[in-house]
Amino acid sequence: MIKVFGKIRYHWQPDIALSIAYWSLTVSIFFIGWVLTFERTHVYWLTFIIWFIFLFFCILGMHRHFWIEDDKEYLHVVSLWGKHRADIPISSITKILVSPHGIVIFSKKWDRGRIYYMRKWHRKPFIKDLTGRSTFNGEVEKIGQIIYEKQK
Repeated sequence: MIKVFGKIRYHWQPDIALSIAYWSLTVSIFFIGWVLTFERTHVYWLTFIIWFIFLFFCILGMHRHFWIEDDKEYLHVVSLWGKHRADIPISSITKILVSPHGIVIFSKKWDRGRIYYMRKWHRKPFIKDLTGRSTFNGEVEKIGQIIYEKQK
């Protein structure tokens, strides 16, 4: 949980396969920059451009978070990709499954649920903040492991 501009943000990552692929490619850009640095004996301008690209992709990868709007009681799911971006009323959340690695949120909008992988220090305050709202009517259930079922 990070407080930025008065809003508390709870960071999440998409499914494991996408996260591993994204961060592997992002870190490989950094190592390509190092390889170019060691190939030259003087400062190489292309290395700085590649490291800037690496920082850009790191910022994009970290731009996935939840924040809860206090006055309207909405849960905002922020992501750069439209597939994961959503604004849902807290009253429409029917169930939250909590596992050691993430959460699954079910609502009237998401019948099959949405999986969000979160670290423990983001997950626990997020669940506490969400369930502490007066408009939250859902149930919270702890599960052992998130099992991904391919949607038909």
